Amino acid sequence: MAGDAVLCGATAAVQTILSPTELFGRVGGEEFAVVCEDADLESALERADAIRRAVSREPYAFEEKRLPVTVSAGVAQLADEEEAEGLFDRADAQLYAAKGAGRNCVRPLT
Repeated sequence: MAGDAVLCGATAAVQTILSPTELFGRVGGEEFAVVCEDADLESALERADAIRRAVSREPYAFEEKRLPVTVSAGVAQLADEEEAEGLFDRADAQLYAAKGAGRNCVRPLT
């Protein structure tokens, strides 16, 4: 139940950052995706970092506990003629690079 409380709080924080045209959804477990249709890589990185800061700003309350939450993000830009699956694979690789770099950070495709 604590996980559900954190997911709800984190989702509320993300919704304060995103515009109505950006898509946000859970892709599995504790992994989410944000799709910014008209964003270049630099603005997507800025958006990802704003989400990271918003979600991790305050610990989440559950019962009498305070649960700190961090965000690790991988960011990729759709390449010419690329399918969505390739984009998600590249962003996912950057997500794992961010987790490996100590978490609570944003990693662009290099």
